[in-house]
Amino acid sequence: MKQLLQEKVLLEELNKIIKEMDVEIYFSFGGPAEQRVCLENINGTWTVYTYERGMMHHIKEYELLYGACINVIDQLAATNEMSEQFTEKFERTLRKI
Repeated sequence: MKQLLQEKVLLEELNKIIKEMDVEIYFSFGGPAEQRVCLENINGTWTVYTYERGMMHHIKEYELLYGACINVIDQLAATNEMSEQFTEKFERTLRKI
């Protein structure tokens, strides 16, 4: 139960960051969507991938949702600086919770 609550909080914070980055149209949660960075729980493993032309690419698997969220932020950021900025903000927000 505690893990589900933690995952819910992580996903809520990730969504806030994605909205602030103004990249919602490039993200999909829960399944594949064409030309998107996707985050999906597949058989208990958090999986981040890009989906293009009906195929999964650049597949990364994570035991913990936290690592997957950081990967999503990194992939959606236009620059390294933007990635660092929003990753830091994500981590700072989680420390307050």
